[in-house]
Amino acid sequence: MAVGLFCFAMPAKHAHAAIALVQTTSTAANSGNTVSVRLTTTSGNLLIIVGGSRNGGTISIGDTAGNTFTLIQNAAFNFTASYVNLYYAKNIIGGSDTITLTDNVGSGNDKHLQVFQYSGLSATNPLDQSTSTTSVVGSGLGIATTTLTTTSSPELLFAAAMVVGVSESSFTAPTGYTVQATTNVSGDSSVGSEDQTVSSAGAQTASMSWTPGAIGTGNGGMDFATFEAAPPTAPTNVSGYAWGNKIGWINFGTSLGGLEVYSSTIQGYAWTENHGWINFGPLPSSTGVVNDGHGNLSGYAWSENLGYINFQGVSIDSNGVFHGVASGTIAGSIQF
Repeated sequence: MAVGLFCFAMPAKHAHAAIALVQTTSTAANSGNTVSVRLTTTSGNLLIIVGGSRNGGTISIGDTAGNTFTLIQNAAFNFTASYVNLYYAKNIIGGSDTITLTDNVGSGNDKHLQVFQYSGLSATNPLDQSTSTTSVVGSGLGIATTTLTTTSSPELLFAAAMVVGVSESSFTAPTGYTVQATTNVSGDSSVGSEDQTVSSAGAQTASMSWTPGAIGTGNGGMDFATFEAAPPTAPTNVSGYAWGNKIGWINFGTSLGGLEVYSSTIQGYAWTENHGWINFGPLPSSTGVVNDGHGNLSGYAWSENLGYINFQGVSIDSNGVFHGVASGTIAGSIQF
């Protein structure tokens, strides 16, 4: 079977928007069955919520703006009587907002609420990886270290830890992290949260050490999650020509359709002098050529004269160069 060679002239790679902590606010109490914070947010941003409780019951998160909060992790410890929960709300509704933690047990139980607003994170699928861990810890020692492997870059690393049986704890972050919030319920429990932005994918570790004002040993739990950056602005109008020895020249220029690379798809048309249009989708009968956001392609392009061309296994690297083999019954195998 003949194999063709494609040469692409791609536009310059667009940079991700910077991941930034816009604001944070927090509160804690051991009276009543709710705690709330008020803030003004920007639409499209991401909210991360840390909810800590020492009540043996359950808590829930809601707000006045109508955002949807998704539970990421629930580190239960102290014989499951205490836990620290991690939530997020993506692509949020902007404006004045009151966020409330509700305790289903009632008054007299420790409640911690920490709210973090970030910009520069994905509005569609921000959560990459998550885990939790628990331990019995002593003063100055770390809550058990936990590790995740991220799949994209850049990413936000976020960890939240809670300790009970202690008084007025202060938290210390490991190298690279910054403690962004600490809440205390005097003589009983403390919650600390840390973050870091990393520029490369791979194994990532979180831990946190603490020093209490009283009592040397307590029970602790920690949630750890990673969040993907918003995709770069879509490059427009891929230019230049490609050649396949069974297809001939393919024109990606704007004068005859044009092709655009997005974080989730490749869309538009390419033109072949010998075989007419090739539609990259989306198509009535399929999703077209799909990008998983990390440059891994799948799905099909379609031509009236060439039929389907399968892009499963083809990828685009950080320099905009395609790799792999696309294939079709009529088009044959095309080596990138």
